[in-house]
Amino acid sequence: MIKSAEIKGVDKVSKDFQRFLKACQNNPVILNAVGDRTVKYIRGSVRSAGRMDSDYKVGEVSPMWSNIRSHLAEHNTTHRTYLGDRIKDQTIESFTRKDGRDSHRYVYKYGRNKTNSVERQSTNKKSNLTFTGQLLDSMKFKIDSSLSRVKIYFEGMHTRYRNASGTEIGESRSNQDIANELNSNSKFHFLFVSGNLKNLLQSAVKAEMRRQLSNYKKFQRLFK
Repeated sequence: MIKSAEIKGVDKVSKDFQRFLKACQNNPVILNAVGDRTVKYIRGSVRSAGRMDSDYKVGEVSPMWSNIRSHLAEHNTTHRTYLGDRIKDQTIESFTRKDGRDSHRYVYKYGRNKTNSVERQSTNKKSNLTFTGQLLDSMKFKIDSSLSRVKIYFEGMHTRYRNASGTEIGESRSNQDIANELNSNSKFHFLFVSGNLKNLLQSAVKAEMRRQLSNYKKFQRLFK
């Protein structure tokens, strides 16, 4: 007859593991991993115009803004992921700005050896919230270990655009204000955790917890 075996120390193991889980919740390494992946994922998904994650595909811009930005693109350094505007007979010309920075501008040709930068009609209303790239590049995160919290924020002021004469136009605003305004509009809402991002974060946290658990076990063995 097989005798029952008594397993000792289960309550101690349980308490140790509970302490480990609590420590993981406030672990800055894990919180930083969550923050870093969240910022990079949202930024990449929005700039891909939903190709990376369709949940982050934002709405179209108005025809008026589509036309305005096609004009502004001639006189401002645009981000490499700027979608551009589809305009008839459009070519891109590289040039060096007065401040020494390399940039590019759109040249519109009508007829033989003629250039007209006014009589054009933009037809591209797609948006990825990226023109000069300042807004999404300013997206950062900070952690609060005591509250096990990751906060997404936008730093700095948004540099104003320049017109044909090089004069800055529009009002000076912080990137945080612009982000808040966009995010309050359901058409351009982008500060949320999609299903795909949630799965990514869960996998990242599990992987980091496994690594932390391995280190925790090694640490425990030192005191046995």
